[in-house]
Amino acid sequence: MTISDTARTVTAVIEEIEGITSATREVLQRAEHQARMMEASTIYPEHLFLSALQTSSENIATTLSNLGLDQQLLVAQVAMMLEERETIEEQMQQITLSKEAEDCLSWALVFAASLHISDLHPEHIVLGTIRHQRVQPLLDLLLSQIEFAPPSYVSEETPVGYSRAIDQLIRSRIRVQQDILSPIQTTRRLLTSLERPAVTFADILGFSRAKQELWPFIEILRKPRRAQSGRQASLYGVVLVGPPSNNRALLMRAMAGEAIVPLICLSLSALVMMANAISRHEIGDLDVDLTSEQYRAICEQRAIQKGREIISTVFQQARQASPCILMLEDIDEMMHLDEHVRTHWSKQLLVEIDARDYHPAFVLVAATHRLDLLDPALLLQGRLEHRVILDGASTRPFMRGVGLCPTCQHEISMHWKYCVYCGEALAKTCVRCGECLPDVPGVHFCPECGAVNNQ
Repeated sequence: MTISDTARTVTAVIEEIEGITSATREVLQRAEHQARMMEASTIYPEHLFLSALQTSSENIATTLSNLGLDQQLLVAQVAMMLEERETIEEQMQQITLSKEAEDCLSWALVFAASLHISDLHPEHIVLGTIRHQRVQPLLDLLLSQIEFAPPSYVSEETPVGYSRAIDQLIRSRIRVQQDILSPIQTTRRLLTSLERPAVTFADILGFSRAKQELWPFIEILRKPRRAQSGRQASLYGVVLVGPPSNNRALLMRAMAGEAIVPLICLSLSALVMMANAISRHEIGDLDVDLTSEQYRAICEQRAIQKGREIISTVFQQARQASPCILMLEDIDEMMHLDEHVRTHWSKQLLVEIDARDYHPAFVLVAATHRLDLLDPALLLQGRLEHRVILDGASTRPFMRGVGLCPTCQHEISMHWKYCVYCGEALAKTCVRCGECLPDVPGVHFCPECGAVNNQ
């Protein structure tokens, strides 16, 4: 559906949208009724939001819950604030949708398509309307009347900041992520991700020196205007040096949680794996007689182009989401590329790093195992000039009911014995009764059945 200059009725919009479900059709019709009740001459995003909100759907409840909202509380408050009114004869003619309302529907259609969903569902309309600036005061009013602490993006953000915060939440908590399929493994490996972590430094044991050295970057993210000062302007790029098994990503999640900003990750190991897969990929039914050198050059050029596009896209995403943290995981994996491909990718990284803008700010973190494997040009002043060396302490969240899987970094319940996402063993279990063994050095017996375990 495209936005036209001519205002359209609900009936006309329903006829135009392909793949509209019966529930979505009811939402649009109820929005028209909602506008009449509120004596409005045009249907606005808030009418669409109220209509979708009152739809009984588990998907809507889950979607709102992911954004920190409770559908039942909101619906109850709407029922208290709005009274059913009789529509008078002059209002029975159909009313049209405003441009803002059609913008919300267009966004909902695009979002559904990005999830490879052919039909438009009510939860898509909820997301399309709740991100609109017109809905912020309505949502703030509804939440202020109930015993529920409104999220900061509702009560504290400016209208522009509100829309940006909702977009970030949708991308992180509705899980719109890009991944690739390993040519060797059967599981998918995440290439890029965007999230708003809740873990903080207090949830991680050890790394006191690293935490102290990272704190100035957190202050910059909390107060981006400090980046304009001469001394603070250099706090842009940092190299995190430590073995992969040291959970560097967990430390970055805690850093983002402390700064209360999004964390964007680009896995260079996954990107390198993708490039190698492209190099081995068959070009297809090409009716051209190619030498082996020509064939290799074509595959190499495809790997170069795709890699540069992804690097550029991720940096652009960081600029739009800033203030934020952009983490380049396993940047030393670029050494496993063909020299020609590595040179082009390194140049693209340098272009993106040098093209940064401090207004607003974002912090670039590159994780590596060996500093000597990096391109020296990346370590020059104004780029990745700061170093943080991990001291080898273990990273383990405190027992708070929810933890992080040390392998895939997904949030897990602390009573789980195995991670449901990657299958990693989360605790040692008794070979006789299956109960979790105490994580105490030197203790090898089960407190439940008394069996001796030597694992």
